[in-house]
Amino acid sequence: MADISAPISHKYRDAPYGVKEYSNEFASLVQAIQDNPKVPIKNMLIGPSLTSGPWLPDQLWPTGYLDRFKDVLKIIAMEHARAQALGKPFMLFETNTATCSGLQGISDTFGAAMWAVDYGLTMAAANFSGALLHTGGVHAYYNVRLFRHSFGISISLPIDLPFFLLEAPPAPQTDKKWTIGAIYYSVLVVAEVFGKSNVSQIIDTSNNGIYNPSYAIYDEGALSKLVFINFIDDPTGAHDITGTITINGGQIPSEVYVKYLLASSVSVKTNITWAGQTFGNKFEVDGLPKGDVNVVKIACNQGVNQCHIPLKAPSLAVVFLKAPPMTNAAPGRQTLMPSVLLPVVLCFVFIGMAY
Repeated sequence: MADISAPISHKYRDAPYGVKEYSNEFASLVQAIQDNPKVPIKNMLIGPSLTSGPWLPDQLWPTGYLDRFKDVLKIIAMEHARAQALGKPFMLFETNTATCSGLQGISDTFGAAMWAVDYGLTMAAANFSGALLHTGGVHAYYNVRLFRHSFGISISLPIDLPFFLLEAPPAPQTDKKWTIGAIYYSVLVVAEVFGKSNVSQIIDTSNNGIYNPSYAIYDEGALSKLVFINFIDDPTGAHDITGTITINGGQIPSEVYVKYLLASSVSVKTNITWAGQTFGNKFEVDGLPKGDVNVVKIACNQGVNQCHIPLKAPSLAVVFLKAPPMTNAAPGRQTLMPSVLLPVVLCFVFIGMAY
């Protein structure tokens, strides 16, 4: 990661420091890695990850940066088309709900968990290869997990890993002093949506505004899962919705299986469940999910080729066209898949409300 404003503003480098100096310094790093026998893998670099500064990425490309370093760059972190041209994965570096440790009451809430699922699937539909769900220090509100030090101080663990590869605390913990951040649940959902096939294709099928996104997931060309999200916060039930699935040119199954991500409000930080299970609330986490897995079976109407999925306000539903395994799937290595137009129509119908 390179913040190109820092070398000068923090007096790390002497002015001028532009694209030429940056490229040459990157070359020095590459050479140091090549010369170090203790670094067994020489081609695992990510670049050019430029966060800010006095010049733009378009000023870097003419220097031949990508051609110069393509053999050592594992992942390209800027400009999707250039990554595809080189046959490299394209990754969004350091993202989360808000910059600089997040915002209290936003980044640590159920709403953030649903947002991260939505954002992750949006990136997948746009053919991103992965993303770094960033964490921070003790005061970072977007951390996925915390634990209490023996002296009673809350500190965070450094788990900045790409592709949403995050893990729960070592299980089981006899001293239940862990805390799971709300956004951790999004990691479980996204991992299960992607699955292990390594050939999944995510299609953004949203057609009912920003508060009700939806996605279709295909495996080997066949529709396998769907995701519905209701961001609206309304305990009265007036904004509960129904997601309607219709498969054009195909037949809806006789029944589908639904796992829900649930909480009482977008603003809550506790009592969040994924498929009926929770890791517990503040300082209650021992690394194991609590409760029984709850997969809701919903009958479909094959006569009209439709299936109706109810969603509370707020909630998120992952719909499986076949019975899902009872254990959460782990994400495998992701493959770049081309965007395709596949025959599925999803629409939302408000209960008791007109369009």
